[in-house]
Amino acid sequence: RSRVDTFPSPTAPAFDCFWTALHFHVRGEPDARLYSAEEFSRQLALTHSPVALDEVTLGDVLVFRPPGGPPQHAVNYVASGLVFTKNGGSSRRPFALMRLSDVLAIYPLATDLQAWRRRGS
Repeated sequence: RSRVDTFPSPTAPAFDCFWTALHFHVRGEPDARLYSAEEFSRQLALTHSPVALDEVTLGDVLVFRPPGGPPQHAVNYVASGLVFTKNGGSSRRPFALMRLSDVLAIYPLATDLQAWRRRGS
């Protein structure tokens, strides 16, 4: 909640969707390390487990991939049809709640949608 409709500080690292998806549950001072798509996939596999799309709950990570490709985008599930996202690493783009359908329209080639749940959640 603390990040919805806020902008990162202009001096903050270029927080993007991968950083945001992995820090949804973090309280206090989050890790400022940024992730490439490859590193994001490694971190996700270390800290999360796959879950069926029809079983997603608050905070689960949805990963958008082109078929057989690397992650293009990641969001956190909030409620039916709503996700928490950070579209791009620019400090001029806010953290936002968006409709899942609107995010899917931004990434039309990413037709492989996968869900992951943080272990211990």
